[in-house]
Amino acid sequence: LILSINSSIMWQKDTPDSPSIQYSKVIFTAFDHLEEGLPAITQAAEKAALQLVSFGGRLLVSYMPEAPASSNSFAIEAYFRSGGMKMKKYAKYGISRIDSGDVLLIDDLGLDTELRKAHIEQAREAGALVILFGSASSSLSTEADFLIDTGLLPGTAPSVQLDGLPRAICPAAPTANITALWMFTGELVAACTRLGRMPAMFQSIIVPGGRDWLKKYSSVDFHAYITVDPVSPNLLGSAYLAEMRRCLQGLCDQVTSLQAGGEMLAATFRAGGIARVATLGHHLPGQFGLPGDPMRLDDSLTWNIQQEYDVPKLMEEIDQGDALLLIGYFDYPPWNDWEPFREIGFPSIWVTGNR
Repeated sequence: LILSINSSIMWQKDTPDSPSIQYSKVIFTAFDHLEEGLPAITQAAEKAALQLVSFGGRLLVSYMPEAPASSNSFAIEAYFRSGGMKMKKYAKYGISRIDSGDVLLIDDLGLDTELRKAHIEQAREAGALVILFGSASSSLSTEADFLIDTGLLPGTAPSVQLDGLPRAICPAAPTANITALWMFTGELVAACTRLGRMPAMFQSIIVPGGRDWLKKYSSVDFHAYITVDPVSPNLLGSAYLAEMRRCLQGLCDQVTSLQAGGEMLAATFRAGGIARVATLGHHLPGQFGLPGDPMRLDDSLTWNIQQEYDVPKLMEEIDQGDALLLIGYFDYPPWNDWEPFREIGFPSIWVTGNR
């Protein structure tokens, strides 16, 4: 979404599709490919569940300590996210031990390729199961035990073509890889239930009681006293993908608003201002600076949307003539707190989920 608005800044209306629609079409194509590949995702999940339940393996996600956030956004999303499995741990390349029976999840955006190849080799030599998320055309596609193929081109797969630009912009691969990750996670949980175990899951800290839940099960991988009926194969992965389709279609239905947002930010640039962005999310900050990012949004705000909606503090970091793109969670900031911001004429775009 950030990248859709980002590219709308530069869109000329005589092109066939707006940038947000171009971007969405590529993501829908990846969704179609993942739907076709759901049986393969389930097969990988069943093998992973066997490692975790029967052999006591650990569920690890590859992390590159020396790499920028853009190289680790998949790992950050996978590791600590409401709805995710609490047993996931970082496997930091060059630091963390990997043992026989472990499961290593790793993504491929064409970044740090040699390091990722070395991490895969280390894991497989140790006897771990390696599951790669990315393109079947990638140079790493044959290195892992399982490939979950998104159907996109290798690398970050920029997806928006604009007249006057030498190459496509707006990476689609991160969104596709994350979608594949959560489809896999759903099928992994389901496979564990078919082996008689229910993994402990993260609950959102925004949900009432969420912090207490996390504290209570902080060291629990599988519940000892909570059981569920076995969940059928392909059910949870399909349900997740259907919800993703619904959400993306909802954005497509608001293309006029996306275009208006892009035009507002373009006017900010023409007037010499800066388009600043604040995000609430694990994966989002890692999207800035990827190959294909048009680099039009400034993400340097130190104001922390995750902890406070302190508008006076925010206004200390924003100059008159700037604009703000705020990517929230599932609610708006307290409306009254934003009146001073609006009264002095700061233009803003707010994006939020819908309860």
